[in-house]
Amino acid sequence: MMVETLPRMINRGEKINRSAIYQNFTDKWLQHERWRRALGTPDRLYFCTQLALHFYKTQENSVHWRELPDFIREYFKKRINMPEDIDIFESDARTSNFLVREEQGGQYSFVHKSFMEFFVARHFHDAIQKRIPNGLDDLKDFTRSRVILEFLIELLDTNDIEFLRSDAFYVDKENYLELMTQRQSTTKRIYTNPESVGNCAYLLLKKGLTLDGANLDEAKLSNISLDNVSFLKTSFIGAQFNGGTFVNVNFQGARLSYANFEGAELKNINFAKADLEKANFLNATIDSKTLESLAKSTYWGSLKISPEYKRRIQISYEKPGPLHTIGS
Repeated sequence: MMVETLPRMINRGEKINRSAIYQNFTDKWLQHERWRRALGTPDRLYFCTQLALHFYKTQENSVHWRELPDFIREYFKKRINMPEDIDIFESDARTSNFLVREEQGGQYSFVHKSFMEFFVARHFHDAIQKRIPNGLDDLKDFTRSRVILEFLIELLDTNDIEFLRSDAFYVDKENYLELMTQRQSTTKRIYTNPESVGNCAYLLLKKGLTLDGANLDEAKLSNISLDNVSFLKTSFIGAQFNGGTFVNVNFQGARLSYANFEGAELKNINFAKADLEKANFLNATIDSKTLESLAKSTYWGSLKISPEYKRRIQISYEKPGPLHTIGS
């Protein structure tokens, strides 16, 4: 792939990164197969992305040849008019896509796992470009999806970033908490579900954008790692940060009521003047500097937090200054 693709991209003066190489190579391959009778290039790309998405969701790497007709029926149900069409589509899919068959067992898989990951990233990139409402919902598990996220981040262009940024910072006069509860469709925002809101925010952070002042209520950002990030006056009402690791993060003045930090690791976090009414810090690991900062937040008395941590916050609150604890 590299030998065939890189010289062509260099001669054309194209941007070169991993996603660009995969996109160039797969586009050329799909165009090369356009002569086949059943599936045109868009259909073949659609089949690749949907099958890759299935593998991603199920954490499988292959499908038995007996199952392929079921996928054909699902993906091309509007195109199948006769039983014979299934055989034609299946034959085309088996012989012309990025699939290989094991010599024994009859299992089909992508020629390399990276192609599956690239097609999944391309699926989510298409969802962004087509402005599909909550089209990032299925992008889950940031750790497991590391390669997919890297592909997707590289695929994002300036227009994509501006769209994500405008959606994250969109503020309307509607009651946003009520909107999230009732899942109404009256908002002009594209992303309203917690999964898509969180994924939008994560992609922007990975592109180096600041989210100070953004509207990320209900965002699902569970089990992520963030360091040296600022969320100054950002709205995170009801957001999920559980299980994450946060180091040197600035939440000063942020709206974090009902936010969930359960089981998170918090080190050197600035919660000064943040609204933490009924925020959940149960089973979190919190260092002394963060505890001192919690004492300077708003509504810290309503926190869900272990009795030991609450006592240490009270000491810091009643006696301003450095908080000295055993082992600190």
